[in-house]
Amino acid sequence: MLSKILAFLVVVLPLAAASADIAVGVLPSNGGTWTIGPLVNGRRAVDIERNTAVSGTVTFVVTGSIADGIGAGRILVETTTSEETRVQIRGSTSEDAIPFVDAIRATGTGRVVLDVLRSAGDIGNNLASGERSLVLNEIRFARVGGNLASPAEISGDIRDTVILGSVLAPITVTSGGQLDLTVTGDIGIGFAPVAISVQGDVLRLQANAIYSDIDVTGSIQTFRTTSASPTLPSFIGSLTAGSLAPIAGGAGEFTIGGVISSTLVTITGDVTAPMSWSSQVSSFVIQGNLTAPSTVLGDLVVEGDLSATLTVPATLEDKITIGNLIGDGKILLTSRLDGDIEVLGDVASGTLISVARNISPPAVLDIHGDLNGTVLTGQAVSIGGDLRGQLRVRGDVNGLIHLRDGAPSEFLPQFGWIEGSLDIDGALNPSGQVQMDGGIYADGTLNIGLATFGGADSLQGQVIMNQFNRNGEWLGTVTVNGDTLSGPLYTNPSDSLGGGAVGLAPFIRYDADCIPLNNSFVSRAEFEAGGALIRYYGPIARGDGPDPIVEMRDPYRIGVWADVTPMFSVNTNAFNTPAAARTLRVRYTSTPGKLSPGFYRVRIEENTLISAGVNEAPYVIDSGDYHFTVAFDCNNSGTLTGADFQPVGLWNPLIDCDANGIDDACDIINSPLRDRSPLPNGNGILDSCETDCPCDWNDDQAINSQDFFDFITDFFNGDADFNNDAATNSQDFFDFILCLFSGC
Repeated sequence: MLSKILAFLVVVLPLAAASADIAVGVLPSNGGTWTIGPLVNGRRAVDIERNTAVSGTVTFVVTGSIADGIGAGRILVETTTSEETRVQIRGSTSEDAIPFVDAIRATGTGRVVLDVLRSAGDIGNNLASGERSLVLNEIRFARVGGNLASPAEISGDIRDTVILGSVLAPITVTSGGQLDLTVTGDIGIGFAPVAISVQGDVLRLQANAIYSDIDVTGSIQTFRTTSASPTLPSFIGSLTAGSLAPIAGGAGEFTIGGVISSTLVTITGDVTAPMSWSSQVSSFVIQGNLTAPSTVLGDLVVEGDLSATLTVPATLEDKITIGNLIGDGKILLTSRLDGDIEVLGDVASGTLISVARNISPPAVLDIHGDLNGTVLTGQAVSIGGDLRGQLRVRGDVNGLIHLRDGAPSEFLPQFGWIEGSLDIDGALNPSGQVQMDGGIYADGTLNIGLATFGGADSLQGQVIMNQFNRNGEWLGTVTVNGDTLSGPLYTNPSDSLGGGAVGLAPFIRYDADCIPLNNSFVSRAEFEAGGALIRYYGPIARGDGPDPIVEMRDPYRIGVWADVTPMFSVNTNAFNTPAAARTLRVRYTSTPGKLSPGFYRVRIEENTLISAGVNEAPYVIDSGDYHFTVAFDCNNSGTLTGADFQPVGLWNPLIDCDANGIDDACDIINSPLRDRSPLPNGNGILDSCETDCPCDWNDDQAINSQDFFDFITDFFNGDADFNNDAATNSQDFFDFILCLFSGC
C-alpha cells in the first residue's frame, strides 16, 4: 500500500524544475515551499518551509537518481506548527534509493517525521566533525545502503531502520522514544566505542559487532550481535538498561556471538527475555530478577532472583553471582568450574545447580543461605567431575548435593570425589543429602556444621560415599560440629551428631547407634514400649532373602535357641525419624507384660537387606547376629544392675548357669517352679543346671513317660524313696509326680 501511495505521489506532486537530478514535491500542493541549491561536490542542498496556514499532515518528497549520482546535501525542514510534517527521501519510485544524504534536520519548533528514507550510500559523510546528520522528531522507515557517518538525534522513535553499512557516530533517542535498528556492519569502530543513548525502550538493536557505550532508560526487547569471528571482538563497551524484556508481544532476545572484550553490562530492572553469549564478559549486572532461559559465559551478577535455566556452555573462568535461586531456576555448567558461583541467598526446593565436570581449585561454589534444591557435579553425558575447589553452603542443606561420576570404570570411579572441601556451615537437615559416586581423597574434607554456627545437631540428613558402587573410599577427613569422625566405622552415636549418618556403601551395621546397643540390655517395659532399633550407616531396604528371625535362648536347654519370631514384627523404615531410612525395627507384638526376660538375637541373612539408593543395590555387609538381653528389676532396686542380669560377653556360669543372660537368682524369683529340687523348696540352683535331676528316674538325661513307668515299677517293689525320708510311701509318689510335671 505504501509503495502505491508513493508512486501516486510521484505522479501527481508538482516537482521543482530547477534541477533534473534532485526534485521536491508536496502534498497538498499548497503545503509549503522549497529551494534546491546549486550542485556542489555532487550534491544539492534543499531548504523546505511548511505553510503553517495549512492544517493537517503535510508530506514533502525529495527524490534523486542513482543513475545521475547526485545526492542530497543538507535537507533543512522548517516548521512552527505542532501538526505533523512528513518527509520522504528516496529514488524516483517508491522502491528506489537516492545516492546519499548529508543531513536531514528539523530547524523549527514543529514536529517533523522522516516517513521514508532510502539511500544507496552514506548518511552524514560530508559534515564537519560533531555536526549532526539527523535531527528529527521521528524516523518511521529507513534503508541505508552505506554508513551513518555523523551523529543522529531523534526526539521520538526510530522505527524499522536498517543500515547495511556501519554506524560510525553516536545515536541519541530522547523523549521516551523507541529504537528499532538493524546494522549489517558494525556499531562503532574497533576499540573506539560510539555512544547510543535511548531515553525509552529498544525494540531491536542488532549489528555484526558493537563497539559502543549504550544507555537505555527503559527496556530492551532484542539485542543481538551476529559476528561469529573466533578472534575479533563482537562487543566492546558498556550497556546499561532498565530491563531486558519482551515489549508489545515480542519474543525478546539478548544474544552476543563471537568474542566479547572489556564489556560492562548493567540492567537496573528485570531480565525476562532470553540471553545468550559465548565468551567472557568483563561484568554483567542484573539488579533485578532473571526469569528467562539464558546461555552465558562470563562474569554475571543477578542481584535479584534467578527463576529460569542459566546455561554456561564452556568452562566458567569468571564468576556468577545470584541473589536467590527459586522456582524453575537452574544453573547448568556443561564443563568445568574454574571460577566461582555465589548464591547470596537461598537455593529453593526444585531448583538445580549442575557442574558437568570438575570444580577446580581455587574455584568456589558458595551458597550464603539454605540449600533446598539440588547441586550436582558430573553428568552421565560428560567426563564427570571432582570437587577439587570448594563448595560452601553457609546456611542449611535441605536438598541434594551429588558429586557424580561421568565415566565410571568397572572397578574404580574416575570422578565424583572430594579432593578439595565441601563445607556446610549450618545443618544437613533430615531432607538433605550429600552423595559421592566416589568418595573422599586423603586431602579432601567434608565439614558439616561449623562449631560457631551449626550447633549440636548439624548432621540430621544422610551422606553417602561410593554411591556408584565402584570401590569408592573414605580416605579424607569428615567433621561434624567440629568433631572428626574416625572413618567408615566411627563410633559417635547419631544422636550426638543430629540423628543423621555418614555411610560408605555397601553399608554395615552401625552398632554404636543401635537401641539397645548390640550385646547390651533393655528392660522389659522399655522393650515392649519401643522395641529394638537396628541401625546402619546408610539407608536400607528389603532384599530378596528370607525375613529376619528373632530367637530366644531356651532357658531349659542350655545352648539351644527357640524361634520366637511370631511374637515380634520386624520392619524397615517403619516410623518417621531422621534415621528411619537406615533402621530395622524389632517390636514385641504379643500379650503386653508377658515378654519373657532372657537373651535374644535377630538373625539377618546376607541377602535380606540391600543398601538403598546405591547403584546396583548391593546387599548390606554381613555384620553377624544382633544380640540383646531383656531384663527386669528382680531385686526391686529401681534400676537394672549387675545383680539383675549378666551382660553378654561377661557370662559367669556360677551365677547364670543356663546362659540366658539373667542371673539364676532372678530366674528363680521370676519362675519359682524352675527350682523345685530337692523338694519342697529347692536349693537355689536351677533344676535344669543340676547334674542329676531327680525326675530323670532312669538317668537317661531325658524326662519323659519312661521315667514314670520305671518309677512305678520301683514304687510297687518298695524301692522308690524319692524324697529321701528312708521310706517308700504315697508321699514319694506325689513328690515325683510334681517334679515330673514341673521339670528340673
